[in-house]
Amino acid sequence: MIPHPTTVLVIGKPDEHREELVNHFIADALKKNKETLYITVDKDPRDVINGLGNLVNIDEHIKNKKIHFIDCYSAARHKEKEDDVISLIHPRDLRKVHKLTLEKLSKLEKPERVVVDTLSGLSRFNTPAMIESFIDVTIGGLKKNGATVLLLVDEDFHPTYKADLEVLTDMTLRLHEIKNKTMISLYGLVNGVLVQRQMKKDEFFEQYFNN
Repeated sequence: MIPHPTTVLVIGKPDEHREELVNHFIADALKKNKETLYITVDKDPRDVINGLGNLVNIDEHIKNKKIHFIDCYSAARHKEKEDDVISLIHPRDLRKVHKLTLEKLSKLEKPERVVVDTLSGLSRFNTPAMIESFIDVTIGGLKKNGATVLLLVDEDFHPTYKADLEVLTDMTLRLHEIKNKTMISLYGLVNGVLVQRQMKKDEFFEQYFNN
């Protein structure tokens, strides 16, 4: 359904449904003992860790350094709480984010699942041209080295900018409501073929995460 590796623009409200999607995406890789990378801009890494703890033995994965955070959230708030799996980088310093990403790619085990939470947040600190370069160089480099990357964007983000971001990524995943049911629409090119799917969130989870 979602090819690997690829880049996916995830459009939706910053609610529990998007959080559940992202947590399952990361937890699915951790269950397979794969490397993961989470870039936080709008959320404290410790909140992410707490959410993942409902799905996996997160303390064990932290101990084994199977998950790493680039923490732009705390850096923007002048908090200093780095540790073995959390690296503080200000969201304006995309070059440093890129440099640390390159360090991850230089290791034998490279990140297979990556989340950017969120591009909307990064855009408050960077110009559209900087964000475009970040997607092209940093995110593109992750994909070339075997990562599937979710790039989160808030639903109320500027429509023109969202359209530009869709062009820069391989696929778009949209979380939305139909008759009080949470739906996932997925569309984009897979091996040069246009793919369009819509299904209930639970059905998507069953097909993508529980196989």
